[in-house]
Amino acid sequence: MDPVVTELALAQCSPAGAVLARAFLDEPWWGAVIPDRDRRRRALPSIMTAGLRHGLLSGVVAEATPSLRAVSWWEPPGYQDAFLPWLRCLPSLGATVWRATPADLRRMFRALGQWNRIRQGIAPRPHWYL
Repeated sequence: MDPVVTELALAQCSPAGAVLARAFLDEPWWGAVIPDRDRRRRALPSIMTAGLRHGLLSGVVAEATPSLRAVSWWEPPGYQDAFLPWLRCLPSLGATVWRATPADLRRMFRALGQWNRIRQGIAPRPHWYL
């Protein structure tokens, strides 16, 4: 059992991304974005790794147990996505883009836009987002 939770380091993004990929493999949102389960299983580790790297470089708080059996990823109140951290994530983003089809990317951007509108309606005031 891992009773301790510590801040995630950039060097831990790849194994932590693999943990998140397993956790979200059958989550409905990702199923809608990448409908083919086998393709989703192959793509999610790089997607989650890139997202964690980007997040840590742009103000997201990520925590994990020492064994990386559990990982959390939090956007603080007022968090705004930033372009420069995405540039610093190009190595891991490259793997993500090559695994995604143009249709996957269209579904992902459409779903993100819809989710952001829903989220704004549900929680219009500043909040921590897990």
